[in-house]
Amino acid sequence: MSLQLWCKAFLLLAMILASSPAQADPALADPAQVNPAQVDPVAAAAEIDHLIAFIGRSACIFNRNGDDYDGAAAAQHIAEKYAYYRADITTAAEFIDLAASRSALTGRPYQVRCRGADAMPARNWLLLELEAYRRKP
Repeated sequence: MSLQLWCKAFLLLAMILASSPAQADPALADPAQVNPAQVDPVAAAAEIDHLIAFIGRSACIFNRNGDDYDGAAAAQHIAEKYAYYRADITTAAEFIDLAASRSALTGRPYQVRCRGADAMPARNWLLLELEAYRRKP
């Protein structure tokens, strides 16, 4: 599958899931609803590591506070934010909300733009990938 076709399919799935996030996975729609006592810390760490690697491998452009970054630079920045917020993060959804979806300084959401597709909020993009990762056998 070509990158452009893959991005279009990914964005279509994103729009479908964004229209009804609670139906896809209630914990993803509202991370505050996750009971930390029920979280497997090893599984959460694996999900977070996967998301950081996914960002780093991405050919998409990440926009943070009006500046564009490639995947490697975005992954490095997000990994640094994760290290800072690590004590406050118990789930991958919390990681996305605290470290990977918006600027801590300005509050502006990060945007992701893949070749041939419109920009979308990084939060949505990462929640889609998290859901795909969880569905893998």
